[in-house]
Amino acid sequence: MPGHVQPANLRPVHAPSPYTAFGAADALALCIKPGNGDPTLDSFCSWLLQHRVWLTAQLHHFGALLFTGFALTDANTFARAANILLGAEPQPYIGGDSPRTRVRENIYTSTDFPSRHEIRLHNELSYGSWWPDTICFFCVTPSITGGATQIADGRRILELLPDATRERFARLGVCYQQNLPDSASGTGLKSWQETFDTEERRAVEQICTNGGMTWEWSGEGLKTSIVRPAIVEHPLTGQPAWFNQADHWHALTAGVKNAFAAEHGAAPTTHATYGDGVEIDASELAMVQSICQQCEFTRPWRQGDLLVLDNHLTLHGRKPFTGAREILVAMA
Repeated sequence: MPGHVQPANLRPVHAPSPYTAFGAADALALCIKPGNGDPTLDSFCSWLLQHRVWLTAQLHHFGALLFTGFALTDANTFARAANILLGAEPQPYIGGDSPRTRVRENIYTSTDFPSRHEIRLHNELSYGSWWPDTICFFCVTPSITGGATQIADGRRILELLPDATRERFARLGVCYQQNLPDSASGTGLKSWQETFDTEERRAVEQICTNGGMTWEWSGEGLKTSIVRPAIVEHPLTGQPAWFNQADHWHALTAGVKNAFAAEHGAAPTTHATYGDGVEIDASELAMVQSICQQCEFTRPWRQGDLLVLDNHLTLHGRKPFTGAREILVAMA
């Protein structure tokens, strides 16, 4: 059964005063609360700036940081904290396959896929020509039921995989193939114009070429293909971790994008093979999904929660939900 971000054996972890932190050996996130400190935005952001080295070390150790109980209320307050935690301005979501709404400069809704769909565990933009080091999620409005952003430790997933599976994915990587319709197609699917945030074909071609992606225009839109690693080593710690979306993209595993396409009467829009073009057996991906679920941690969102993920180490997803859920995301 999936675990929880905050297991029962949570214990205090030394944190720079005046805030308090709690973690456990089997917890993926370090939970940080105001304690007896000032939870106001100015004090919180000042503390983040002052203790960035400590926070970075904790993020690389645990894989996730959860801030709860601070005075974060909307996209503007989130952006101020996220800029500090990311260590840079948030990056635009160019090349991403999830439908999202920009709410302010490079701050987006986490996903606009319908609430009935579960989004499986994955690393952000692991199929792309670039991916972020760090992701920040912020809860404006929690759902009535469901809607957790489940997370899992890619290091643990890698450990649990059979040796043959681990070796094969490490050696070959994953080839991601997609068909992006034109915005005029009326399919209801995310278009190449939305994906690359431009109406200019030449600009798209340049983005693809610069990112090592092959591309081809068709009568229906754009076809792309790119080979990316399935396992990565953390750029600072060297820790290896499972890092891909093969089970999301494979045409036979009913990932959210292909399930959504089927609802619109369309054929699968994505597929994944090994990096050499050989098909990945769907049963092997089902085994990977089962291991991911074993490593899954969940916690219901609370209004004002801020979750920070090390994208190299930590996978995330979204559970189905009811109610008006609003989760924002920023990444760099």
